[in-house]
Amino acid sequence: MMNGFSTKILRCCLDNKSFLLPIGLSLMKHYTCIVNNACWQCKSVIYATLVGQRERIKRMNSVLWIIQTVLALLFLLAGGPKVFLPLNTLQRIMPLAKTIPTTMRLIGISELLGVIGLLAPGLTGIQPWLTVAAALGLAIVVIGALVVHTRDREFSRLGLPAMMLLLALVVAFGRGLLLPL
Repeated sequence: MMNGFSTKILRCCLDNKSFLLPIGLSLMKHYTCIVNNACWQCKSVIYATLVGQRERIKRMNSVLWIIQTVLALLFLLAGGPKVFLPLNTLQRIMPLAKTIPTTMRLIGISELLGVIGLLAPGLTGIQPWLTVAAALGLAIVVIGALVVHTRDREFSRLGLPAMMLLLALVVAFGRGLLLPL
């Protein structure tokens, strides 16, 4: 073991020198070995690395799907009442709905559309970029909620929106840059 990596002694087919190769590090030097079909050891090490990467990608995809599902459920629970509850009931639950009832309904509709945008593109394979757009849109909605709660000095209500913002940004970053659908 060297720096947490397992190691293997190889003889490189490019310059015929022996060296200690930390498995799991970049193997671009040996890419030509596979192209030239010259070195079985290099191919096996690269193949093992690619298999490990496939497993990590599968796990990361599963984690992103779990985060997307949790985020969708949270926004479904947050947006559903804003859209479907009668106005007087909504005003009792959310005092802000007394001053801006139409805006609360629009926020609820945008949250429900965000739920659809988080899940539907990945499940159908149609327009997968919409997942990133939905996550960023929901992040903007949550930033607005954080601003309103801070302005109204409702500091005890900042935890859930802050967590939802973090999850939305993780989905946007994960599906946008790391592992697109």
